[in-house]
Amino acid sequence: MQADLDQCGWQIKPEWLSACLAKLAPVPASLAAVVKCLIYTDIRAYGSGGLPQNVIQIERGLLQRPVVV
Repeated sequence: MQADLDQCGWQIKPEWLSACLAKLAPVPASLAAVVKCLIYTDIRAYGSGGLPQNVIQIERGLLQRPVVV
């Protein structure tokens, strides 16, 4: 999942990803749910300055896939 996010040009801190996965557990997390969590984490941390321009495409595209963690 980290690689998918990195490919989109979004530099996600590993601890953010871990925290979001933990928050969403034990339900199998979809990439969509994780990205939404990461978006809110990023906005809280940076005031949306860290979000890539294509984050909506990320939500619409890759997020349709279930994620195996």
